[in-house]
Amino acid sequence: MSIDVPSAGLSGAGELGNLYERRPDAPLAKGDHVNGVRVLGFAFNYPARELGRDADVLLLDGDEDYDEPPARPVPSRRDEENGTRIDRYGCHPAQSLRPGLLIRAQDLAPHLPSAVDSAIFRSAGGGVVRRLIEAADAQGHSMWLIGGATRDLLKGAPENDLDFCGTIPVGEMHDLAGEALARNDAGDYRLRVSPRRVFSIKPEVGGERILEYKPLALTGLRFPASGGDLNEDAACRDLTVNSIYYDPMKEVVADPTGKGVEHLFSVPLKLVTPYCGDDPMEQAQIVLRGLKFWLRWPDADVSQLTEWARSLPDDLPERIPDGAWFTVEGAWERCVRKRHRTRARELADRLGPAARRLLDALLSGASDDA
Repeated sequence: MSIDVPSAGLSGAGELGNLYERRPDAPLAKGDHVNGVRVLGFAFNYPARELGRDADVLLLDGDEDYDEPPARPVPSRRDEENGTRIDRYGCHPAQSLRPGLLIRAQDLAPHLPSAVDSAIFRSAGGGVVRRLIEAADAQGHSMWLIGGATRDLLKGAPENDLDFCGTIPVGEMHDLAGEALARNDAGDYRLRVSPRRVFSIKPEVGGERILEYKPLALTGLRFPASGGDLNEDAACRDLTVNSIYYDPMKEVVADPTGKGVEHLFSVPLKLVTPYCGDDPMEQAQIVLRGLKFWLRWPDADVSQLTEWARSLPDDLPERIPDGAWFTVEGAWERCVRKRHRTRARELADRLGPAARRLLDALLSGASDDA
């Protein structure tokens, strides 16, 4: 499938930004003020005794100096009615994008809205997913289909799973999902929040997960946080082709890096990472995901991925904290099947010393002693 990739000067970008104007009673967002203090974003108390809104944490100016989230609940609408002053000065995360990076799906890939609707319908809990997206929108929140599903559906290929991101804090998403499951009489499902604050819905016994959801990333703090804009979230992702966002309510595609769609439809496809951070665990996972997609698309252009990987410190494995090896090993298991690991090691040689030493550690099991 081929499409015409719009330029950054696509007309109508201002109009599309207007679709995301926040309403007067919009949920709190970065840049708002609560009792005169600027909102930074949100955190989630993990592990929480009770999952739900009560486990969400409001982050304010100054919280970037803490090692852990403060004990501060997110004000409810009732709190606002009872005197908590909220000034909604912040912008919607989509309004941070440069002109042209919001694109009508109809202008980019006319098949996409129906393809996404069909993918949701085919999923194990399609009715629940649709109800959840609509409930989030009714609350003034946004949800985007992200990652492999958007990438594959744009190209007319079948999706493997449904991953979403959005403006909803983790605890609130837990409650919205529980309500959607109850209204849909969906049976017995387990609502889970991982240590990385990823929310998922899975059957209690067997079966595939319905969806996975992670709130938009917020960086610059010493603990996991959310509430950033689309630019900030995209900068934390592995590859530009996996950083294309689709809003199923507004039927709008967001391409924060400005290169995701272009790289996806390049011949050959380009594997480029937008990640500029220095977290060794994140760097290691991007190396592994880069190998995953290089194995899948052996003819891909990996020149930028190689340049990035060769810029990593040679002692990358030694920089990964002891407690983070479990996460890196999990990524290794998911990204590279055992029958492909010899080839992955060969490709790692081409990515440079850091990638080579990382795979040597994983293949030898040296990380068990890290």
